[in-house]
Amino acid sequence: MDIHILEVQSDRAESVFHIPILNTLNANGISFQVALKQYNIGKEVIIPELNITDPIEYAAIENGEIYEHRIAVKYSANLSNIQKKQIIENEYIAKKNVILNQIQIRFKFWQMTWNVEV
Repeated sequence: MDIHILEVQSDRAESVFHIPILNTLNANGISFQVALKQYNIGKEVIIPELNITDPIEYAAIENGEIYEHRIAVKYSANLSNIQKKQIIENEYIAKKNVILNQIQIRFKFWQMTWNVEV
């Protein structure tokens, strides 16, 4: 699932977005998924409130294939449920693009090392 709703109030939805990470290589030939997995070693990457029971989804998050992003999506309390859902989906699309760009920038040179001859 791409979008998980934790709690709904009249003017916002506490949500968790699951952003799929591309299995492409950085400048050092390391997969962005592998870089994310290595970066997250020792960190809590699963949002506990989700109570994920699907072992495939759980493994995908731990393996860097999915990035979890928690967000409160705000909307007008007067909107219909269909309109609120559309706002949440639009926010997911916008955040997905931003997060994927940030990951590509952050991990572009992951594990790259070299010596400088002086």
